[in-house]
Amino acid sequence: MDTQIRTEITQHNLIPAAHTGAYDIRHNSVDKRRPPAERIRNYLDSVGDPYHFIVGETVVHIRFNGEKSLTACLADTLNRMAG
Repeated sequence: MDTQIRTEITQHNLIPAAHTGAYDIRHNSVDKRRPPAERIRNYLDSVGDPYHFIVGETVVHIRFNGEKSLTACLADTLNRMAG
């Protein structure tokens, strides 16, 4: 790998998605028949680290400002996904 590219990757914390060890959430599905708490538990069991995952080739890192808990954010997201 070119030294300049390696430097840019390091500076911007860019890592190819395939090399992150993160879970690709495209492989996750939501069972709409299950209660929200169980959906969250299943999601966390599948993903492992809910703050670091991938969607295809996109690496996602999540940080929170403390206004809402991770559980509340995930519940909102899963409820929106379930329709």
